[in-house]
Amino acid sequence: MKLSTFLLVVLGLLAVSTNFFATPAYAQEDGEDDDEDSAPPTEEDDADYEQPSAPVHPLTNMEGSSPDVITTYVLPGHTTGSSFDIAVNKQVSIVVGFVNNREADSEGNAMKVKAIGGSLNRGADFSKYIQNFTMVAFQPQEVVDPGAEMTFEFNFKVDGATDLQQSQLALTIFYEDDNEDFTTTFFNETVTLFEENGGFDQQLIGTYVILIVALVGGGMYLWGVIKTQLGMKSSKSGGKKSSGTYTKEEQFLDYQDQFIAQGEVKEVSKKKKQAAAKRIAENKAKKKIQDAKKRKANAEAEF
Repeated sequence: MKLSTFLLVVLGLLAVSTNFFATPAYAQEDGEDDDEDSAPPTEEDDADYEQPSAPVHPLTNMEGSSPDVITTYVLPGHTTGSSFDIAVNKQVSIVVGFVNNREADSEGNAMKVKAIGGSLNRGADFSKYIQNFTMVAFQPQEVVDPGAEMTFEFNFKVDGATDLQQSQLALTIFYEDDNEDFTTTFFNETVTLFEENGGFDQQLIGTYVILIVALVGGGMYLWGVIKTQLGMKSSKSGGKKSSGTYTKEEQFLDYQDQFIAQGEVKEVSKKKKQAAAKRIAENKAKKKIQDAKKRKANAEAEF
C-alpha cells in the first residue's frame, strides 16, 4: 500500500515538472515570431511601396474635345488664307471665340472654361517642343451657359533666341462640365518666325555715315593733290587774281608764294627771288622812261 502511494506521488511530480519545463519553450517560440515581425524591411518590401510620381504638364495627355463646343480665333494682322508670320521677342495677342452649342435653358449643360495654354513645336517633328508658353488660368472659372458664347484673349511671346525657321504653333483651351474634363486645340498651324526691326537699323546707319565721311575726306584729299599738280591757286590765297598784264616773272612769284603757303616747296632760293624782283623793277623803270619820252615827243609835236 505504501509502495503504490509512493509511485503515485512520483508520477505526479514528473507530470508537474514536465509542464514546468515546457512553458519556457513555448514562450521562446513566440518571441522568435516577434523578432521576425520586427526585422528591417528588405529590398523586395521597398519595391511594394509606390514612388511619388513627377508632376505632369497640362499639355501632356490632354482630354478630348466636346462635340458641343465650337471654337474660333482671330490673330490680329492676319487674314484667312494668309501665311502666319510670328515675330520673336514680341508679345503676340490672339482672341479665342468659345461657343457652347448645347440646348439653352438646360440644367447641367453649362461649360466652365478653366485655362488657356500652348506650345511651339518643331515643324518636322511635333513631338519635340521648342517652348511652352505660360498658362493663363481663370480664377474663378468662366461659365459659358448653354447656347451662349464668350471670347478670351491669350498673350504669348516667342523667345528671342529661337531659331528663325518654320515651326508648329499649337494653342489649347481647357474646360469642363459637371461630369467631365475637355480640351480643344483651337489653333494648330505652321508659322514662320522672324525678327522685327525697330523702324531702322542703327548699325546699318552708322556704317553708311562712316562710309560717306570716308568718301568725302578722300575726295577732298584727291582734289587738293590735283590742284597742286595743275598749279591752281588755293582759295585761301584769294588776294590776287591773275590778269593778262602779269609778266612771267610776276606769275612766277605768285606761284612761288602759293607753293610756300601750301608747304609743297621745302626750300626756295632767295637769290633767284631777289633777281626776279630786280628785273621787274628795272622793267617798270624802263617803261616809265619810255612813257615819259613819248609824252615829251607828243608835246613837242603839238607846238
